[in-house]
Amino acid sequence: MNRVPTTLARATTGRPDTAVERVLAALRPTPLETELLRACLWEDEDGAAAWRRWRRQVSDPVAVLSVERGGLRYLLPLLLTPATRQPQEERELLTLLRAARLRERLRDEVCSRVYGEVRTVLGERELAFLVGGEFAVAATAYSDRSQRHCHELELLLTPGDLVEASRTLVSELHCSPRGPSDADGALVEHPSGLPVRLSTGTLGAPHGRIAVGDLEQAAVLAQIGDSPASVPSAADLLVDVLVRAVADGRSSGLWWVCDGALLCRSAHLDWERVLDHFSGTALMLRALARYLAEEVGASIPALVLERLRLSAARATPSERVAILRNVSTWNPIAVLRHARRSSLRVLAWTFSDRIRRNARHLT
Repeated sequence: MNRVPTTLARATTGRPDTAVERVLAALRPTPLETELLRACLWEDEDGAAAWRRWRRQVSDPVAVLSVERGGLRYLLPLLLTPATRQPQEERELLTLLRAARLRERLRDEVCSRVYGEVRTVLGERELAFLVGGEFAVAATAYSDRSQRHCHELELLLTPGDLVEASRTLVSELHCSPRGPSDADGALVEHPSGLPVRLSTGTLGAPHGRIAVGDLEQAAVLAQIGDSPASVPSAADLLVDVLVRAVADGRSSGLWWVCDGALLCRSAHLDWERVLDHFSGTALMLRALARYLAEEVGASIPALVLERLRLSAARATPSERVAILRNVSTWNPIAVLRHARRSSLRVLAWTFSDRIRRNARHLT
C-alpha cells in the first residue's frame, strides 16, 4: 500500500510556518508533477491510478515527456509499468516509454563496463575508493539500475589518492581531462563519453562535505554490473541527495524525490545518522522530508518528523540566513517574495561573492 497514512498526514500537514520553509517550498514539484512522481513510485493500483489522474490533465503526454526542461524524460523508464496497466493507452506513448527503457538499459551496460575498467586500473595501483552519486543511488535504492539515469560516475577518494587516480585514468584508460585536477577534485571523460568525477566526499549539511573517512565507516557493498562496489550507506546517500536538491534547486529536476523516497525504503537506513548530519540545519531537512512524507508517502517515521519539527523551531537566525543565501543563488525571486527584510542582504552577499569569484578568474 502506497497511500499516505492518515495519522502521518495529520501530523505533518499544514502551511510552511517560516520564511525559510516558504522559500524551500519552491523546490516542491507542482501538483501535476507530483501525480507523475506518484505514478513512478507507487506500486500496483495506486501507481496506475496516479498515472490516470496525470493523463486526464495532459492533452499531449508524448510532447510533455519528450522535452528536456525539468528532466521529465529521464523518468520514462519508471513510468512504463503504470502505463502498461492501462488497457487503452496510446500506442505512440507506449512506444516512447519502451524506447526509453531500452535506451537506459543499453546505457547501463556501458556504465557498468566503464566502472569495471576503472575498478581494475585503480585496483592495480592499490587506490581505494567509494562509488558515490547517481551510480551509488541506482545500485542501492532501485530494483533495476537502468531505471535511474546516471549522468556521470563519481569516485570518492582521500585527498592523497585523488590526483594519482586522475592521472591513472588519463594514462591507462585514455580519459580526457575536463578542467584542473587537484587534491579537492577532478573531472575526466572516458573514451565512451561518460564523465568520471573524482571527489573527496559527498555533500553534507549545511554547505560542507562528508569526508571519505567518515563515509567508509558506514559503507556497504553493492553490485554494478559484474563488479562489486563499495558505496556510502543509505543514510549518507540520502543526505547527499537532499543537500544537492537545495544546492541545485529546480535545475536538478525531480530526481531528488524519486531518489529520496526510494532510499527511505531501505531496511538499514540509519535515521540517527541522517539527523546528526542535519543537526544544524533541521529546517532544510524538515521542508524536504515533509514533502516526501505527505505527497509521495515516503517511509519516514513519525518520530523523525516530530524531532525535525522541534529542532526546526529552535533554528537560529544565522541558520535561517545561511539557507536563504544558498537558495538565492538559484531562486532569488523566492527569497525576495518570502524573506522580506533579510532578502536584500542575502542577495547582496550572493552577488558580491559572484563578483569576487569572477574577478579572481580574470586576474
